Amino acid sequence: MMKSPLIPVALLAAISLGGCSLLKKQEASTVNSQDALPLFPVTTQTPVDISIDGHWFMRTVGSMKLSGFDEEWPFLEFVPTEARFYGNNGCNIINGSYHLGPKQELRLSEVAATMRLCPSDSLEYPVAHALDAVRSYSVSTAPDGSTILSLHDADNLTVMTLRKSDIDFLNGPWRVKSINGTEVENPDCRLIFDVAEGTVSGDTGCNILNGRLTREPSVSGSLGFSHLATTRMACPDMATEQSLLIALEEVTAARHSGKSVDLLNSAGDVIIHLTQLSKSDL
Repeated sequence: MMKSPLIPVALLAAISLGGCSLLKKQEASTVNSQDALPLFPVTTQTPVDISIDGHWFMRTVGSMKLSGFDEEWPFLEFVPTEARFYGNNGCNIINGSYHLGPKQELRLSEVAATMRLCPSDSLEYPVAHALDAVRSYSVSTAPDGSTILSLHDADNLTVMTLRKSDIDFLNGPWRVKSINGTEVENPDCRLIFDVAEGTVSGDTGCNILNGRLTREPSVSGSLGFSHLATTRMACPDMATEQSLLIALEEVTAARHSGKSVDLLNSAGDVIIHLTQLSKSDL
């Protein structure tokens, strides 16, 4: 899945890292690796019985509360069929193996990371320190209804908390039925989402579309688009494509209802309405 050079995360504590970041505003971040201590227990959630499978966005590392990431928010994704996890620590791609034991025991092993140089105030060391300390987990429901995964060390202190992705319903292909209330008659106008990979692709009804998904995981249903690009074929009717591209730039949230999805702007207005497609429709 990931072919970039990897180094064991356990070595990171002994390496002094510097250089550029994947994040647009990382230079302005106030993150400091020393802020990862002291660790603290989380007691404000209601315990639930749920697996750790799937995509989780980091919300705290040690005592730090994460905010301000413009590109890919640091995350972990657990894949049970492989007994492996994948993720991003805010600078480098990470992956490794995991093992679940009785009484919600959890051990992460063979953890490795790509070798991009990171700023000294990045999350590189705090995340590596937290992952190495994990011995158990708990899953709970926060007051706002979101699902929280807490990772604990041997003393049952919480070394990291993560929020479950709440837009997984977007995965797959969707037909664009209307834009700003105007019905789209072209059946080829469609969008395909891959939430885990953070990508959107599709057809504007004229050109092929590709782009990135952006998130503000602390906001329920948050969704945005960046790096949108299309091929440059000319078509008799370019109006639908232009309307779609403008609308996608305005999207801030997604709302799910059965086999349809509404993409909303910052005022809460529905600007794109989607209906689910099956593989036979492609």
